[in-house]
Amino acid sequence: MLHGDISNRVEPRLMLVFEGLLGLHTDTRARAKYSMHARLGNWRRAVRTYEVNEMAARVLVDAVWRRRYSADVVTFLDPEIVEALEGWCDDKGLPVGNVTYADKAMLARELNYRLDVVGVFYPNPADALTFGSKGYLVDPSAPILIGA
Repeated sequence: MLHGDISNRVEPRLMLVFEGLLGLHTDTRARAKYSMHARLGNWRRAVRTYEVNEMAARVLVDAVWRRRYSADVVTFLDPEIVEALEGWCDDKGLPVGNVTYADKAMLARELNYRLDVVGVFYPNPADALTFGSKGYLVDPSAPILIGA
């Protein structure tokens, strides 16, 4: 709201990939538990095998509160995990607006028409150039989302 007028300004949006950036498996045992729960379709327990990446969480909170960005979490794991992932983000206190599942190729095509999306931040070097000019490779141990 500016001078009593309602603004139609669209908030710039950051899309963070969950697996490997916000959520980490700390050991092979956690990966094995995830695999078992995923095969059984127990998505809440499967998501609980992930630990929050504290460094990425701090940078995310800074970007949302101090720099006024909206944040979305995107996962490439399975469409059924979205609801459990929303609960996981709420439990961890992450300021996330939307949690979505996307196919990498479809997300890359969709980004051309999503003017609100500033970038897709991903940890996997194999995804380099997948998201075009809106894709940013982020080191999970020292994440930098905005600036230096």
